[in-house]
Amino acid sequence: MKAIREIVKVKNRQVIINLPEDFDAEEVEVIILSDYERSAFSKYKKDTLNESETPYVLSKDDLDSKNITIPQWQIEEVERRTQEYLKNPESAVSLEDFLKEFEDDL
Repeated sequence: MKAIREIVKVKNRQVIINLPEDFDAEEVEVIILSDYERSAFSKYKKDTLNESETPYVLSKDDLDSKNITIPQWQIEEVERRTQEYLKNPESAVSLEDFLKEFEDDL
């Protein structure tokens, strides 16, 4: 997978992304974050990397009150990963290490 991260200006509600000459994909996924969302995520990373709680954890009541449905496959995947962690806790990666590795790959 090839990833490109670029901050671009919006003009007339449009953005133009120039791809490198050697970029030969025929289809790409585009994720757009506003300045507010980018700064909120950066603040979230700084504020929560060394804390045990995060503001993005929802309770079952939160999910029910907002009519959010989690697909069964996703529930099963979380259960599988939890069981794997419980069997082998030393294999876990900290959020800080994960985010650093993720950003290094961009």
